[in-house]
Amino acid sequence: MEENRAGEIAGLEKRLKAAEESLAKLSVAVEQTRDMVVITARNGNIEYANPSFERVSGYSKDEVFGKTPRILKSGKHGQVFYERFWNAILSGDVFKAEFIDKKKSDEFYCVEKIVTPIRDKDGSVTHFVSVDRDITGHKEMEKTKRLAGLGKLVADMAHEVNNPLMSISGNAQLCLMSVSQIPDQGIRNYLETIVRECQRAKTIVQRLLKFSHPPRGRLKETDINKTLDIVAGMLEHQFKLDNIELVRNYCQEEPLALVDEQQMQEVFINLLNNARDALPAGGSVEIATYRQDGMVRIEIKDNGCGMPEEVSARLFEPFFTTKEKGTGLGLSVCYDIVRAHKGKLQFKSRQREGTTFIILLPEAGSSADV
Repeated sequence: MEENRAGEIAGLEKRLKAAEESLAKLSVAVEQTRDMVVITARNGNIEYANPSFERVSGYSKDEVFGKTPRILKSGKHGQVFYERFWNAILSGDVFKAEFIDKKKSDEFYCVEKIVTPIRDKDGSVTHFVSVDRDITGHKEMEKTKRLAGLGKLVADMAHEVNNPLMSISGNAQLCLMSVSQIPDQGIRNYLETIVRECQRAKTIVQRLLKFSHPPRGRLKETDINKTLDIVAGMLEHQFKLDNIELVRNYCQEEPLALVDEQQMQEVFINLLNNARDALPAGGSVEIATYRQDGMVRIEIKDNGCGMPEEVSARLFEPFFTTKEKGTGLGLSVCYDIVRAHKGKLQFKSRQREGTTFIILLPEAGSSADV
């Protein structure tokens, strides 16, 4: 009997050792996997996050412990999306979808997320385990291919439109010259309208061509403070007429970046004009510069009404606009210009608080500028 007892103990010890080894392997696998693994309690509070989560999101385990995944909320998904998500997992179903989340640095990233409920022995859901695969690079490649195809279509269309447009404008101007002695002001008004609208259409065509084939810039070491000053000087009078205060808070040390100054002026003008449009009743716009970890950081901040989620989610999409006469290409072109300079264009917006656009450019001579 003692021999049987000893055999049972030995068998139990063997099974315990095997279970410990299996648990250790599982722990190592979760810690070393490239996928992000997060475990939350039923109420959503985070109880565990693996190193891949820290690497991608920029948050440490200590920073997220006890908090909910709302800290990653990007504003790119509507309320209905999150309701469907919570209804599924609280009922015990596995939920799989693509999420756009936001890092600690305010950058967006895209993940393929699978959330699985964990049940206790009675079958009640007690926790959730979320496994996220970073697919940002894949999405960027898809976007690049789509934009390349769209760019070719736009370029072809712009060229086809440009020729008849020039013909219409030219003939209208000839008619204006011919009827200069005719007292009928109505005819002149009609012809002047044709010429003016042709010019507006020509401007749109030029923007389309610039979108489809962004010009290659001539890079030179540039003091970003001086470039911003030039742009602010050009726009300041109009800002005063619109009862908008333009505040400049530049860093003391020269923030030098290797840029095409003309293209960067175009970016600053576009962002400042957007800030002005966000303040129809007046307000203030702040321009600030910083040197930060080998980057030049430029912030253009307004204290307007901010943007709703459905607008901010599509902000950089080509041809998306909320303006009555906008083409929807301004911000898209700005995004491409900044990206061509190995930089980043980001934004933060809260309704009733305002919007901040953030441009990050590698400092001249930094490793990111090589």
